[in-house]
Amino acid sequence: MGFQQGLSGLNVSAKNLDVIGNNVANANTVGFKNSRTEFADIFATTLVGLSGTQSGIGAYVSRVSQQFTQGNITSSANPLDIAINDNGFFRMSSPAGALSYTRNGQFKLDQFGFIVDNRGSYLTGFGVTKAIDPLNGVATDVADRGKPINLRIDPNGNSAPQATGASIGSDNGALFKVNLDARSAVPTAKNAFLSSATPVGGPLGKPIPDASSYNTATSLQVYDSQGFAHSLTTFYVKTETPNEWAVKMVADGASAINVQVREPGGATFKNQVDATGAAYDNTGAALPGLADLRLVFDNNGQFVGYKIAGATGPLPGGVYPPTTPPDISLNLTGIASELTNINQVKGVNTTVTYGATTPLTFPLNFASSTQFGSGFTAKTQQDGYAPGQLAGFAISPQGAITVRYTNGQTRTEGFVRMANFPNQQGLQPAGNNQWVQTFQAGAEQTGLPGDAGFGTLQSGAVEDSNVDLTAELVNMITAQRSYQANAQTIKTQDSVLQTLVNLR
Repeated sequence: MGFQQGLSGLNVSAKNLDVIGNNVANANTVGFKNSRTEFADIFATTLVGLSGTQSGIGAYVSRVSQQFTQGNITSSANPLDIAINDNGFFRMSSPAGALSYTRNGQFKLDQFGFIVDNRGSYLTGFGVTKAIDPLNGVATDVADRGKPINLRIDPNGNSAPQATGASIGSDNGALFKVNLDARSAVPTAKNAFLSSATPVGGPLGKPIPDASSYNTATSLQVYDSQGFAHSLTTFYVKTETPNEWAVKMVADGASAINVQVREPGGATFKNQVDATGAAYDNTGAALPGLADLRLVFDNNGQFVGYKIAGATGPLPGGVYPPTTPPDISLNLTGIASELTNINQVKGVNTTVTYGATTPLTFPLNFASSTQFGSGFTAKTQQDGYAPGQLAGFAISPQGAITVRYTNGQTRTEGFVRMANFPNQQGLQPAGNNQWVQTFQAGAEQTGLPGDAGFGTLQSGAVEDSNVDLTAELVNMITAQRSYQANAQTIKTQDSVLQTLVNLR
């Protein structure tokens, strides 16, 4: 009898059409992986084995197997759209803690700033820790693989201010890379750069100080612990000693006495200048000499180090090498008092107060400065900044989620955690572009994008369905013909039986 074979053929052909139809229906589903129907034949067995003349009793569907090939990557306008290029799955956690896995990277922020999918499941990741490069001392953000988290971007997040000098590493403090013109002459009034009862800027805030008392100057904004900006002006005065320049400093246009200097490795700050010729530390105690900060160069114009009056450095002549820059201290209380006095002279009844930590102390680094026979140039930077609000975010190919603030600062909020399995086809489809782990899939393997066995990410893009629509339509025709052929075998068998019934 051929009815059973034909009937099984109809069943498997119908199942094949179901699979093809599901593929076609999901041709535009982001992250969808197409399936194929895998068939097997059926033989009846006996205790003594199979007969050499047995034809088989039909076919059945042994498995509907998903094909985890890469889909095309299409750009989108949403920075939270993420595509995986190569192996791996996004690891999702439901509000109840159930885990699932997906290739659909269409994410969004919920009301609390968590990155979620359309079902409200959280995108999981790793926390952040700091790693310091032993070669240059620069601290960088790296993934804390021992701290799994649900990734979050706080929509109301802000960047707290940082005082100048608060960083860790080689960028600590204020950095000046200047070229001091070796052709410059010694200023005629070099000793007139002194503080007085009135501010250096004058009672009406006139330009500081007379140009005949210095060669050149430059300004840099520094920040206190509350993120308030202060203008630090550095004046450069060529001295009679060859290859030496004195550096004088004024903060916010107040008198120079409010900026003090401490020799590298020293414990006490010294005043730069004072109208009476006296010097005091930051506690008011008298000191034997002024803190005259000087920059020392060699005969080739290369920076050798720092020199501070009254100090004996580790090099001959009391010179400290560039690796040990001096600290400076801004007396914010004294600056505020002088600015208040200036306001009163102008007839403005405004009291200036600073609530930040005082004094503001940080290293002053002139490494890489030069003294060449060319014009004055200055490149400056410092590590402090004002407070800032969230301005945007980005996701790197290695999964780092970096937020950007209006003060120009960035912060890494976490790293996307990816998952993979020894047997991807052992995963159980759960709908909504999700799979769940099974015993056949093997143990979950997690890591970062770009690790061995994991692909990289592309932000602002999605992975298209890997369904080849042309191929599926051809497969549909083939399945239809197979269905018709199996129906024809039943029809033929029916005709044969009818012939037997009609025998007389």
